[in-house]
Amino acid sequence: MIFVPAGRPPHKCRRRLTGSGHRLAMVRLAIRGNRGFHLSPAEADSRQTSFTANTLKTIGDELGRCRLHLLIGMDQALQLDSWKHPEQIFSLAEVDVLTRPGYRADGIPRHWRDMVKLVAVPGLDISSSFVRRMAGAGRSIRYLVPGPVADYVRARGLYRRPRPQAGRTDGRQG
Repeated sequence: MIFVPAGRPPHKCRRRLTGSGHRLAMVRLAIRGNRGFHLSPAEADSRQTSFTANTLKTIGDELGRCRLHLLIGMDQALQLDSWKHPEQIFSLAEVDVLTRPGYRADGIPRHWRDMVKLVAVPGLDISSSFVRRMAGAGRSIRYLVPGPVADYVRARGLYRRPRPQAGRTDGRQG
């Protein structure tokens, strides 16, 4: 299994992302010791906007003759029509959609529905957004992510919101 931390996703271009060095380090910590897991910096090292079709092409070219499987969550499958070149994605890889609480397969665009393979996974309602919110609020994320990743996030103060300036009660600074 190859983990590909996002580089510059087009749907998050207005959001401030955690630096790619941090994201690569957290994946390294999360997969350390598992010989079946590998890390690709294909997107994180690039200065270009990240498109899944391009990434699959790059990884496919590196690996040679093998059929790739792209694992995505149900939340992403519902948005396939907004992806760049989704038809190319399906030509480069089998698209395996992981079930997720609160999302229904009948919401997948009809023309892609027969092309994806649904994979039932345990119903844990944990998202990366939830983990970032917890860390940002100073709450523990242990057991939501691997221990070394939780330690890394805490030690570096990742996702922490800036505290309001002392002396103001209206929430404004300065």
